[in-house]
Amino acid sequence: MMSSEDEPGADPAGTLSVENAGPVVQHGDLELSGGLVAGRDLTVHGPVNVLADDGAPFGDHVTRPGRASDLCPYPGLDAFDEGLARYFHGRERDVDAVLALLRRAPLVAVVGSSGSGKSSLLSAGVLPALADGAVAGSAGWTVSLVRPGTQPVERLSAALAKHTGADGPTIWVIDQLEEVFDPAVDPGDRAAFLAAVAGPHPSAETKVLLALRSDFYPHLDQAPALAAAVSKAQHRVLPMGPQAIREVIEKPADQVGLRVEPELIDRMLADTSAAENALPLLSYALAQTWRRRRNGWLTLAEYAKAGALDGAIDHAAELVWESLTDRQRATARRMMLRLSHLGENAVAVRRQARLEDLVTDVDDETAVREVADRLAAARILTADLDTATEAPIVDITHETVLRAWNRLRTWLTEDREAKRAQDDLSSGAAAWKQHGADPGYLLRGARLTAIQAARRADSLTVNDVELRFLSLSSRLEHRQRWRSRLLGLLAAALAVAVAITFVVVSQQRRISREKTVADAVSLAARSRSVSGQERDLGALLAVAGARIDDNAVTRAAVMDAVSAHSGPLAYLLPAGRRATAVASGFTRDGSAIVGTIDGAVCALSPADGHETGPCFTGHHTNISAVTTDGDLVAAADATGLTTLHRQGNAAPVRDPVRATSAVVGLAVSPAHDQLLAATRFGAVERWRLGGEAAPLPPLAQSADVVALAVADKADQVVALTTAGELKRWRLTDGAELPALAEPGTVATGTTMRLAVVGDTRVVTADENRLGVWDLRGGQPPLWTDALGGTAVVSSGDGETVFVGSDTGTITSWRLAPAPLAVEPTRPGLVKPVVALGSGGDFLVGADQDGRVISWDLSGKRSPAGTPLAQASGPLQAVARNPAGAVASGGADGVVRVTRDGSTMDTHTFEGSVVGLAWQPTGMIAVGTDRGTLYELDPGTGATRTVSDRPGTAVTCLVADGRGNLVAGFSDGHVLFTDLPGAAFTAAKGSVSAIALSADGNRVAVASGDGISAPPQISVAGKRERFRDILTVTGHALPVTSLAFSPDGRTLASGSDDRSIRLWGLADGTTKSTFQGHTDMVLALVYSPDGTTLASGSQDGTLRLWDVASGLQIGRQLEFGVGYVWSLAPSPDGANLVAAQGSTVVEWPFGKGAWLDRACRLAGRLLTDDERKRYLPDGTSLRPCA
Repeated sequence: MMSSEDEPGADPAGTLSVENAGPVVQHGDLELSGGLVAGRDLTVHGPVNVLADDGAPFGDHVTRPGRASDLCPYPGLDAFDEGLARYFHGRERDVDAVLALLRRAPLVAVVGSSGSGKSSLLSAGVLPALADGAVAGSAGWTVSLVRPGTQPVERLSAALAKHTGADGPTIWVIDQLEEVFDPAVDPGDRAAFLAAVAGPHPSAETKVLLALRSDFYPHLDQAPALAAAVSKAQHRVLPMGPQAIREVIEKPADQVGLRVEPELIDRMLADTSAAENALPLLSYALAQTWRRRRNGWLTLAEYAKAGALDGAIDHAAELVWESLTDRQRATARRMMLRLSHLGENAVAVRRQARLEDLVTDVDDETAVREVADRLAAARILTADLDTATEAPIVDITHETVLRAWNRLRTWLTEDREAKRAQDDLSSGAAAWKQHGADPGYLLRGARLTAIQAARRADSLTVNDVELRFLSLSSRLEHRQRWRSRLLGLLAAALAVAVAITFVVVSQQRRISREKTVADAVSLAARSRSVSGQERDLGALLAVAGARIDDNAVTRAAVMDAVSAHSGPLAYLLPAGRRATAVASGFTRDGSAIVGTIDGAVCALSPADGHETGPCFTGHHTNISAVTTDGDLVAAADATGLTTLHRQGNAAPVRDPVRATSAVVGLAVSPAHDQLLAATRFGAVERWRLGGEAAPLPPLAQSADVVALAVADKADQVVALTTAGELKRWRLTDGAELPALAEPGTVATGTTMRLAVVGDTRVVTADENRLGVWDLRGGQPPLWTDALGGTAVVSSGDGETVFVGSDTGTITSWRLAPAPLAVEPTRPGLVKPVVALGSGGDFLVGADQDGRVISWDLSGKRSPAGTPLAQASGPLQAVARNPAGAVASGGADGVVRVTRDGSTMDTHTFEGSVVGLAWQPTGMIAVGTDRGTLYELDPGTGATRTVSDRPGTAVTCLVADGRGNLVAGFSDGHVLFTDLPGAAFTAAKGSVSAIALSADGNRVAVASGDGISAPPQISVAGKRERFRDILTVTGHALPVTSLAFSPDGRTLASGSDDRSIRLWGLADGTTKSTFQGHTDMVLALVYSPDGTTLASGSQDGTLRLWDVASGLQIGRQLEFGVGYVWSLAPSPDGANLVAAQGSTVVEWPFGKGAWLDRACRLAGRLLTDDERKRYLPDGTSLRPCA
């Protein structure tokens, strides 16, 4: 044997490295590498400590800590930290981009999908660079790292206390900000934390750097200040390209002296290109392969044994599972379920927990620790200390575990109701504890019942806090029930005490009434909170509140749910019917083409969803693609059957053709007489449009086509393939043209989409980027971050596209000079957007669940307003008859009559039409600004002159129920057609407004321009011809509108001074004044019951007022731009017609009409889950049944 002193390679510090050199004696520290056999190659005298990594026993290194080779350079599911920063590669550009933002902005957000590497980018990329002074002065910054968890305020307070008194600027790093939106977080704490993060932050002293999962980005709407700050400085973390992935694999291995088989690199590159959120999977697979390294090599064989990319986590977790006893397995299942919760759309999200909270009535601390240790060793779980309390905490290492461990995924889907009950109990108990055991946080009603049922079924467990919480909740519920029974017994036993009984009953009624009102108002508030994302649900909840109690608050909620211009305009398909395809363009008459799962293809009005013609026939299974050009409609189904139709005719225009497999995309080119179909197996097949649909040679392609579009004027067809390639061919002869993008340029997979914009551009959308390509060639593509893109369509203006996302929202993008997202974002769909269609003033979108929604792009429409007729200029008068026909007239002198949805011009008068009134005879009275009053037969267009006063103008015209007319003129005269004699003078100066009482016996006349004569209103009996009058004054400017209340006791007046006054006619005093309009009030009408007053104004709005309180009900009603000159209610008061600008618009007026409109908008009923979640306990109410 040879001693260390004799060994030529001896380490002067007393450490010897041995590589199969034969038997060795060593005194002091010893490092061994190579394949040594105990008893043959090595003899040790005295005690020895062998330090080894926790890898497989056949690993080729046994070393002491401190050497580079001791450390695995791949963090697995953990994020890279500063200790591993030297092994962090592939994100250099991202680091530079974040640093650039930090130089100019006080708050910077790093946004990316789960598994994109946001935490690693911060801790191993940005923070080390800051420590090195990459930003001026950053080497001296104090870094305060906060992860919110479920107690964000405590975590933030602890971090503040830790750094109190620190010198110099501070950078707050908020990692995993999405945790603050966990349901277990108290809403008040959430708001306080977000407000603290939002600032203000003077850039010289404080910086904030936060990381947020992109699917939680919409939640920032809860904190507008933070959302605004994030929008100004954010960096999107996109998936790595092949070269960056190669660096992630090779460079860390090279740094620790390992080599990587080329075959392993090729396999990993292929695996990551086909996987979603591949980075954590790749890192974990690399770590597991490192544990199996042999003789300094990472090999493909060991990678495969570890489970490869898509199975490494499952493989490692299952190895732990197999090593557990049956009892430990049960504990592991319960622990993993407690460490996750079902978020939005039943998607599982991890939840950090204290170790003590995992100790339950069936799992003691020893069992929990044993299982946690086993899972932590496999990096499935991570154990740490809470920064606020120093208590042990446990966390699922990464969200990827929830998807990659198949057994866990099964647990999460087995019994979702039990899982929700467990989540509800845990969240409720945490909130109760956090608020000092406040009884107000105890469970009640349906929530308590559901949790008690799950407890009895042994489907949930409880820890100490939950047990106390549940016990106290049950006791409180028991006491309340016993109190109710006791009151009943007392009432029966003391029936003789009539006075006492009366008091008790009265009190109970008052309490019941208060609860009813509280339930109704609560539903109104919930309606407002959900309407932004789910307008149909908001409408249903508003209706439910109004059904429970009709008051100003609930009625306003119903109005606002359906009248707002933001949000969806209409839900185009009834509940239960699912769309599977939507054409990207509209037909010539503006119809959207929608294909459904049952084989129907229908042309629908995007305004309200009604069918504009017969649905097309020929298919019997789900429609997979539709397209349209002019009145031509093509549709294909899952069998490959493809039909061609013309709008207005249900049957196909010729025999169908059949593609070789299911069609995934269709395009038509009438200019080149071609129908093109992309099929499931990659073929692009073609037929002639005319004649017998003769087939044309298919277009050659190298990978499956997922999207197809035609650029007629450019003579090109463009296809996007699963390989991320953008191919194109000439339509004329089918010749292949140079590809716009080589394979891999666009993201690979099947979720990409494309659209042709204008004549020369193509836009592609994938899950992370938007690309703009020039069909003429020679220009490089323009790229921008656009997370979660799942659909794209051109707006038709050649400059804008709409991009649908995996969150259900739709964003507008302006393309020139560079792609830029512009407001507004259009919410409404719940699941990922799968198809978009655009035409004229409308956008239509469909989601994964088959819902189809339309949005108004003009900014004019709301679901509450129905346009009936359109004029060429401003409208100044509307009137309606008992049968529902509407007459309208205005500046163009044309009187139009609208019946049953169709409008016709009846007559054109000289000058402007300023007044209209239907008469019982069916004739229409028409007043013009030329001083002439006519009688018009709407059927024949014949006219008769009733009165002609040259040199004047008719200023107002009203009629009573018997058809008697009262007309006011600009010279102060008033004409009564049922009284003998000519018009007489009733005012000094022009008559500015007239009103008749409901019985026709009283008339009110307004006059006075406020300059030559003061504004005044004269009220008198009609037959007295103003000899005995009541005169009221008070408006500062001319009175422009008048209306009697139905009972004749009150007169409403609207003025140029923007106010509305109610006058008591008994004494002429002002009863109340309504304020809100921003310009003169031009029209007033009462509802038949006198409880509501409608007003139209020059400010372009129609408003409804609660007469009793003087408060405006809901939001103002608008339709485009223009004055609201005239109003006409239906005889029953259900609806109201308004002359708004150049459009005749019908609005709901009565309560029942608003409820009907809300139910029609929703187009469905509340689901059982929604009823349990939102409606008061015990109610059987079905709002829109």
